[in-house]
Amino acid sequence: LPLHGENVNTIFPTDSTITSVGCTGSISIRSFDRSTEKSGCTRNGLEPPGMIVSPSHNQMSIAKKLRVYAHNNCPNCDVVTYNVSGRADANSDWVEISSGDLPWINESVGRNSRGQTVESTYENSDPKLTGVTEVDFSSNNAAFLEYKVVFPEVR
Repeated sequence: LPLHGENVNTIFPTDSTITSVGCTGSISIRSFDRSTEKSGCTRNGLEPPGMIVSPSHNQMSIAKKLRVYAHNNCPNCDVVTYNVSGRADANSDWVEISSGDLPWINESVGRNSRGQTVESTYENSDPKLTGVTEVDFSSNNAAFLEYKVVFPEVR
C-alpha cells in the first residue's frame, strides 16, 4: 500500500455506481451493501455476468482480496470462478488483477440467512457467517479508479 494508504474491509462504498455486465437488467447495489441480502443476475449469454463498480469516493484504490458470501438456499447458485480487473478511468483498457477458481469450487458450504449484516474486517470475514470464500491477491500493487468483477461459472 502507499505510505498514506489504509487497509479497509471494502473499497466499494454502498453509494458507489454499479453497472451490470452479462446480465439482462441490472444488478442490485446489494452486491456490496454489507449484508447477506440477495443480489441476482439473469445471464444474457453474451459475456460472463458481473458488475462494473465506480466507487463513490472517486479515488484510486488497490484491491487486495475478494470475499464472496453464499446464497441462503441455492447451492447451485454459488459462483465458483471469478475475474477481477481494474482501470484508471472510463477510457482506459481493463487490466486483469486476478482470476481463477474460488476456493470453495469443490466444497459444500454453509448457507447464510438473508438480511444479516456482514461485519468483516480487512483481515477476516464475518465469523458469524458460515458460507464464505476468499481470494487473496495481496501481491497486487496496481491502483485503479474502476473495477470489473465477473463470475463466469456457478456450481
